[in-house]
Amino acid sequence: MPEREEQIYKDAIILMKSNDINLILSAVEYFNSISEYKDAATKKQECLDKIKKIEIRMEKDRKYMKANIVIICISMIAILAILIVLISAMIYQHNNVVRKFTEVDPVTTSVAKESENITGN
Repeated sequence: MPEREEQIYKDAIILMKSNDINLILSAVEYFNSISEYKDAATKKQECLDKIKKIEIRMEKDRKYMKANIVIICISMIAILAILIVLISAMIYQHNNVVRKFTEVDPVTTSVAKESENITGN
């Protein structure tokens, strides 16, 4: 029986070194099953404390990631807005240039009509 408890204790010690909450919870269960063996009760409490620390760190990481996502989204929206303004300005300029070269010049047109009237054509 002590050999079995020793093996459970060793396995629990290995599990509690993990940073995976599920593995640490398994260690807690192992220590519960041998609660009177060596310092199993103390080790169990260490596991529970470690789980709390991991959960706190995970919550901080989640908040940090959410903040980063918000910053990235706002940046992307700002970049898109700037691109839309720039592209719109380029299209507007292009349309003005095209219009300038495709419109008939009123001065040239009136001179041409007068010359037609004079020549009779």
